[in-house]
Amino acid sequence: MGCSSIRPIPAALFFEIDWDAKGQPEGSWEPAGGSGWSSAVRTEVVAGYRAIELQSADPRGLGERWSSIAESPLRKDSRGRFEMPLENATVRFVEATDGRGEGLGGIDLLVTDRQRLLQAAEQRGRRISDDQVMICGTRFYLV
Repeated sequence: MGCSSIRPIPAALFFEIDWDAKGQPEGSWEPAGGSGWSSAVRTEVVAGYRAIELQSADPRGLGERWSSIAESPLRKDSRGRFEMPLENATVRFVEATDGRGEGLGGIDLLVTDRQRLLQAAEQRGRRISDDQVMICGTRFYLV
C-alpha cells in the first residue's frame, strides 16, 4: 500500500488519554511495548513533538468537543487558530483545505538537527520548505 492510499482517521472518532500512574511522561506505555520503548529513543535529529494539528470543516466545533471531553480550555494561538493546551503538547484545530477531510493534518516536531532532516527529506522528495516536510499527506512542521 503506497502513501497515496492512506486516508486520515476522522479526528472526532479517536481520542485517547493515557497517563503513567507515577506521573512520569517517560514511563510505561502499552501501545509502545510497555517500558521497553525508552531504550529505542533517538534524539539526534528530532527530540519530540510540540503539537498535533487536527483539520476539520468546523475547527472551532471540533476544538470545543475535544476541549469539553478533556476538560481543558480552548484558546486561540498567536495566529488566531484554535488550540487546546495539554501538559506536554498542544492540539491545534485548523480548517481542512487539502481535500482529505477531517483528521490528522500535521505535527510540530522539535528538531535538533534541521540540516540532516531537510537533507533526508530532499533526497526523498518530501521537503516542502525550510520549515516543513510532507510524508504520506501529513505535514511535519519543524520547530
